Amino acid sequence: MRYKPYYKSNPGFVFVLFVLTVTTSGEVLPPGTAVTRNDSCTSWRPMHRCEDGTCLPTRDVTLCDFINDCPDASDEKYCGTCDFERGLCGWHDESVGTFSWTSRASSQQREPSSDATMDMEGQGHYMLLQTAGAGVDRTAALLLSPVFHVTDPSCQLSFSYYTNQDNSDRWLKVVTQNIHAAGTGDDLDVPVVKINRIVAGQWNRLMVKLGMSSGMRRVIIKHNFLQLDDSAAIAIDDIKFENCEEKSGMRIMDAGTGNTK
Repeated sequence: MRYKPYYKSNPGFVFVLFVLTVTTSGEVLPPGTAVTRNDSCTSWRPMHRCEDGTCLPTRDVTLCDFINDCPDASDEKYCGTCDFERGLCGWHDESVGTFSWTSRASSQQREPSSDATMDMEGQGHYMLLQTAGAGVDRTAALLLSPVFHVTDPSCQLSFSYYTNQDNSDRWLKVVTQNIHAAGTGDDLDVPVVKINRIVAGQWNRLMVKLGMSSGMRRVIIKHNFLQLDDSAAIAIDDIKFENCEEKSGMRIMDAGTGNTK
């Protein structure tokens, strides 16, 4: 590898440019010779590398918009749909009180003894609400989804829900939160749905209509353990986002500018 001086002159001036030209074998090439890059992700423009190694321009990839841009769909891998068998899929606990959401494996010694996915005792994983938080107050436990982008009007969320106590479901809420450019979110007080009566001792299925969004938002599953005793078991499994991808040809109106995008 070496620098080769290249001279160019104009009346009264002399320019000296050092041109580096090299191949993988160490051979120095003449100035102006094109060098082919072996790494498809090496580019002067920003690139996104999919998990299967495919490289796409960053401008062509939008994470968590419910549309598979990568051939292996890895751009949507951590975007909320989850059975909790291989991690949390972008969900995370933000509880500040005594109770928190924790990933647990099924066990015959603990309720629920099976998850909703496999429905076999001692098999599978789920999110369990338990006294594992760092706080001391019995405040609402919050399970937050990843932030996702524009959604179609037909977008809906569904998940399986377990409780071992009658009427413990009345403190469960599903909330959506708009995320602003600064990363801050709106107040969480307005729920999308409050759970009606659920049969205790078995997995129940809940479906929630999320509807259209023209910006970034996330879902919060919120449970207030205030009036429940410590033996209560609350679990969530098999979360799915369905029909959320923006349909081809749809134009979303920006509420702030009145423009479509």
